[in-house]
Amino acid sequence: MTNDKTSRLFYAIELPKPIERILNIYINNYKHSVTDKIKWVNSRSIHLTLRFMGEVGEETIALLISVLDEIVTKCEPFTYELNGIGCFPNLSKPRVIFIGAGQGKEQITAIADKIESRIVSSIGLTPEKKIFKPHITIGRLKIKGKPSLSKKCLKLITNDKNKTFGEFAPEYCSLIKSVLTKEGPVYTTVHKSFF
Repeated sequence: MTNDKTSRLFYAIELPKPIERILNIYINNYKHSVTDKIKWVNSRSIHLTLRFMGEVGEETIALLISVLDEIVTKCEPFTYELNGIGCFPNLSKPRVIFIGAGQGKEQITAIADKIESRIVSSIGLTPEKKIFKPHITIGRLKIKGKPSLSKKCLKLITNDKNKTFGEFAPEYCSLIKSVLTKEGPVYTTVHKSFF
């Protein structure tokens, strides 16, 4: 008899409380400065996603933990800098507002690439189509049709395109379970792999 239970899972680096507080101030500034239809991410839910797996059979969780441990324990500690604000896919067609990476970008990318290679080969997940770009999502536009931002919002983003929001030394990577609710996703850390 097979187990049909699934969990919505992803790998991420969780942010320390001081960085969460900085981002909370920044997000609140934007919320009160612009009237654009943007769903801002709660600062306590902000993280740096390394790989979103989606719905995965619960029997696979032990293997996902093993893969993460294997990769992360071989990595040297590093510093990650939150640098610059931008939009995906771009400023003229914004869907997501994000904070990019400065120092530590190469290390995060290397970890994400190793994760991608291992989970595709050992678990059989479909390879990610997009090239990994380290970022932290802070808002999503809730507009049907062609999204656009107000001049005021565009000016704020343009002014902050090179802003440094802080830095931290990640202590671990996490396997996180996501449950979707009406109020937004609820995240539970399933496992932490320490550097």
